[in-house]
Amino acid sequence: MKVYELFHNQGEDGSWYREFEVPEGFPIQYGFTSQPIPETINFPRWNWSTGEWMEDVEQFKQHEINELKQRNEELTQAFLELSQIVLGGE
Repeated sequence: MKVYELFHNQGEDGSWYREFEVPEGFPIQYGFTSQPIPETINFPRWNWSTGEWMEDVEQFKQHEINELKQRNEELTQAFLELSQIVLGGE
């Protein structure tokens, strides 16, 4: 069975938990949970108030920003290459 060690602060790798495989019936202590992470959550973070997994909104936003930056760089490069072709043909 999977058990998750829950962090109050984000780890060095950006995660809020560490996953372990333990035998069935293994006692779960405070700071750990065996509650599975819902498949609908891409950036899981433990909500200590509700005792449930939630989406880490900040990490989700940062991921979206990084994707937009990457797309912007790709489009800029494509535009520059196209400009070279068009201007080079004159």
